[in-house]
Amino acid sequence: MFGVAGLRYVVWLEGINDLGACLVSGDDVINGFKDVVGRLHAKNIKVIGATLPSSFGSPIGSYGFPKVDTERKKVNDFIRTSRLFDAVADMDAATLDPATGAMKAPMQPNQTTGGPGELLHPNRVGYQAMAETIDLKAMAPSPHE
Repeated sequence: MFGVAGLRYVVWLEGINDLGACLVSGDDVINGFKDVVGRLHAKNIKVIGATLPSSFGSPIGSYGFPKVDTERKKVNDFIRTSRLFDAVADMDAATLDPATGAMKAPMQPNQTTGGPGELLHPNRVGYQAMAETIDLKAMAPSPHE
C-alpha cells in the first residue's frame, strides 16, 4: 500500500475477523492502527477511520459472543475519539440496532454474502448505509495541494 503511486487517501475499515476469528484484543487492533496510520501520515496520506459494524448474535464461530462485541466497542471508541484519523466514517452507528446490539433488521443478510441469519455481513441496504457514512469532503484536496 505504501508504494502505490498517487495514493492520497485510505478509508480503513478493519474487518471483524481479527476480533471474531483470530481472537486478538481490541488493544492489539488499536496498536496496529497507531503504527500503520503513523506510517501513512508520514507519507502525507490521509486516513479515514471506519467504525466496525456489530456482529453481535452471529451464530458463526465466536463473532456473536459478548466478549467480541466488547472488544469491537473498544476499537470503535478509539476510532471515534482518538483523533488519530483525519476523519471518521461511523459505519457502526449507521447499521446498529441499539435495542438489540445487533445489525438493524432491514440490513441483515438475505440474498447477499453469508446468507440469511448470519448477522455478520450486511445486505445491500447495509452496505449502502455504510458507504454513505464516508464524507467525501474529507478527500477534497487542501488549498496547499
